[in-house]
Amino acid sequence: MFRHRSRGVFAPLALALSLAPLGTAPAAAQEREVVFHQVSVSSREATLRLEFNDGPELVISLQEGELRVGDRSVGQIEPGGALDASWRALLAEAIALDNGAVSRLLASWTAPEGLSGESAAAAELLQSELASTFAGPPPALSPRPALEGLLLRQDRLLGLAAALQGLSQEGLRIEVGESVVISSDEVVPGSLVIVDGSTQLEGRVRGDLILLGGSVTFGDDARVDGNVRWSDARIEGNRDAVRGEFMEVGTSAALRDTEANLRDELRREIEASLRPEIQALRNESRSRSPSVFRNVTRGVSGLFQTLLTFGILLGTGLGLLYFFPRNVDVVARTARHATGRSALVGFATFVLGVPVWILGMLVLVVSIIGIPVALLWIPAFPLAVVLAMVAGYLAVAQNLGRWASLRQFGPFQSADVSRPAMRLGIGLMVLLSGFAAAHLLQIFGGIFMPFRVILNAAAGVLGVLTVAVGLGAMILSRGGRDPAFAGPSWDNDFDDAPASWSQDVDTDPLDEEAL
Repeated sequence: MFRHRSRGVFAPLALALSLAPLGTAPAAAQEREVVFHQVSVSSREATLRLEFNDGPELVISLQEGELRVGDRSVGQIEPGGALDASWRALLAEAIALDNGAVSRLLASWTAPEGLSGESAAAAELLQSELASTFAGPPPALSPRPALEGLLLRQDRLLGLAAALQGLSQEGLRIEVGESVVISSDEVVPGSLVIVDGSTQLEGRVRGDLILLGGSVTFGDDARVDGNVRWSDARIEGNRDAVRGEFMEVGTSAALRDTEANLRDELRREIEASLRPEIQALRNESRSRSPSVFRNVTRGVSGLFQTLLTFGILLGTGLGLLYFFPRNVDVVARTARHATGRSALVGFATFVLGVPVWILGMLVLVVSIIGIPVALLWIPAFPLAVVLAMVAGYLAVAQNLGRWASLRQFGPFQSADVSRPAMRLGIGLMVLLSGFAAAHLLQIFGGIFMPFRVILNAAAGVLGVLTVAVGLGAMILSRGGRDPAFAGPSWDNDFDDAPASWSQDVDTDPLDEEAL
């Protein structure tokens, strides 16, 4: 966002002219004088903030189509329309102007022609607000002839600007076109500036003496604590009164220095103001892509992540089936025959797992002998819980795979579920199908957002229930070593299983042991 604060380039010169006695005739002052203005412009915002000398500030803001004056909304306008473009162009002009010029610019603004509807009403209210705030141009000054001549002489102004560089503002006194007498008992607390005037100095100047045109005569008791800076002036009298140096100020040198300072200051200010905006625009342009392409990219990326998750879980499950086939079968049976009890135990573990871990750690730490065990307990307990959750999840996935094939569920009805790997793969497909479908719908755009939310929520709830039941079954069966809750033969659990299926399924090893 580009921000600009009005600031005079010739600050010393502006200070000198503001302190100079004008001797003007009484005139009506402007009702509200702008003492500070700030412009904030970005792709979404166009705001003007004004501070006045006699009251609260005024903020006129256009943000995402809403035009506001202070805390009051004056209407909605079309982004990029005629009123939007006119307001932004107005702020672009205000950036480079000083406060007085900004007042005149805002007072003369008129709404673009051809507006209709709410935009026309908002433009009328905005124009009325600006007209009432800036009732008229600032009153004209009536400088006396000496000051008027100074304002019209570029060489004198540049010399004054150069002479005032680095000068302290405390106690500064400026005399323009006057015959000045500083008596012997008079002390100027700061620096004394004499422009096109004659000066008889008998007293003391604690700062510098600035002479631009005219003359100065030092008396016997005169004293200048600082330097004498002069240009086109005549110096007479007691030069020993000056404690510092006599320094001639060159107009051409002042012009070159002023131009160089102006360029450097403007360059630094513009670079500092625009650097964040340029970087933001670059980042925005890099990250901006057509919405269709973005949806396709995200959808395909989500499908790939789901496929990767499926592969990792399938590989882990095949490893468990290979090394611990009986344990996995016992856990699966326990989850099938004691589903409710397994779910309760699983959810209880979710709630009590962290307190048990902390309590066990405290019990071991308070005992000197248990400290080495505590070092093992701290990482081992959460690792064991995570492994139990994964193993239980995969065991329940086997149950879901067998259930889906028995119910003649779509593409799974012809699957050979006599193979544990096939049952595991089908179960994982059931558990992850909701996430995959949500990512697939994302490819077709935001119109399917409600369905994506429902699918993700359903798949998430199913996953949490699966983890809870599997974890509870792992705990009840002591990691698949205790078949107490596993129930009778697996085949008897499915009364609706086709006869042809039961002939193809191998006899359960646990049933053989029971016989």
